[in-house]
Amino acid sequence: MSTPSPREQMTLGAAQLLSRAGLAEASFRNVVALTGAPRGSIYHHFPGGKDEMVAEAMRTVGVRVVGALQRAEVEAPVDVLAVLAGLFRRVLVDSACDAGCAVAAVAGSDAAGPLASQAATEVFTSWVSALTACFESAGVDPARSAGLATLTLATVEGALVTARAAGEVAPYDLAVDELSRLLGGAADARATSGRED
Repeated sequence: MSTPSPREQMTLGAAQLLSRAGLAEASFRNVVALTGAPRGSIYHHFPGGKDEMVAEAMRTVGVRVVGALQRAEVEAPVDVLAVLAGLFRRVLVDSACDAGCAVAAVAGSDAAGPLASQAATEVFTSWVSALTACFESAGVDPARSAGLATLTLATVEGALVTARAAGEVAPYDLAVDELSRLLGGAADARATSGRED
C-alpha cells in the first residue's frame, strides 16, 4: 500500500476533523497540526483555499462509501441497510461516539463555501443513487428503491447525530434495528462493523 501524498494526507485529515468537530475546526492550521503536512504546501495543493480542501475531503468520503455499497453482495433489502449502517457504526465505535459523518457536518452550513456546498449535495446524491442500485439488486421494485434509499440514508444520518448527542451507540442501534424490521429482516450492523460490543 503506497504512502499517501501530502495532498491526500491533508484531505484525509480534513475529513477526520469534519467528522469530529465540524466545519469550523477543519482549518488549514488544524489539518497541518493533525497530519504534519508542510504548511507551505497548502496553497500549492489547494489553491482554492479551505473551501477546495473541504470539498475534496467530502468527495473522498463519498467515494469510499459508494465503493463499499457497490462491492456489497445484497440478497434482501435489509442487507443494504446493514452495509451502510455498519460503515457508520464503525466510525461511532472507533471514536467513542466522538465522530459522525463528515458530509453532514457541512451540508446546510451557512459557513460552507460554494465548492463545499456543491460537494455535499453531490455526495449525498451519489449515496442515494448507490443505495437505490443496491435495493434494486436486492429485488426491490425500482419504483420504490429511491424512496427506500432516501429513508435509509436519512435514518442512518439522524441516528448518528442522536448517538453522538447521547455519547453511546445504543440510540444508533435502536434506529437501525427498527428500520431493519420495517425492511423485513434483521440488519446486523454490529457484525458488519466488525465489532460485537
